[in-house]
Amino acid sequence: MPETTYKIICTLPHAATEINGISFIEEGGELVAEDIAEREALHFKKIPGYDVVLTGEDDDSHEGDHNSVLSAIKSMSVKEVNEFLKVEPAAWNHVLTVEEKRSDPRQGVMDAVKSAKESLSTGT
Repeated sequence: MPETTYKIICTLPHAATEINGISFIEEGGELVAEDIAEREALHFKKIPGYDVVLTGEDDDSHEGDHNSVLSAIKSMSVKEVNEFLKVEPAAWNHVLTVEEKRSDPRQGVMDAVKSAKESLSTGT
C-alpha cells in the first residue's frame, strides 16, 4: 500500500521558500511543497494561508484516485462521511466541496467537516 503523502499550498504573499525544513517551489503564483508526510503536513494545516491536500505516492495514479474519492464521497451516507473524516481529516476540504454542490447540503456532513477541520487545527 502506498504511503499517504500531502501537498502543501501557501497563498500568503512574501512567504519564505523554506519553512520548518520544508522547501516550497513557486507554481502559478503559489508556493507548493509536495510529498510531505502527514505529521509535517498537519502542522501547516493549523496556519492560516496554507492548504493541505491529500496526494498519492505517484502523480500518475493520483488524478484517477482523486476523482474516485470525490465520486465515492457523493454517494456516502452521513455516517460513512463521519468515519472517512476520522481516518482522513485532511480530506475535509474535498468533502466540503462535494457537499456544497448538493442542492440540500446535509447538516451532519457539514458538522463532520467542521470537526475534522478543528481536529487538524488542535492536533487531536
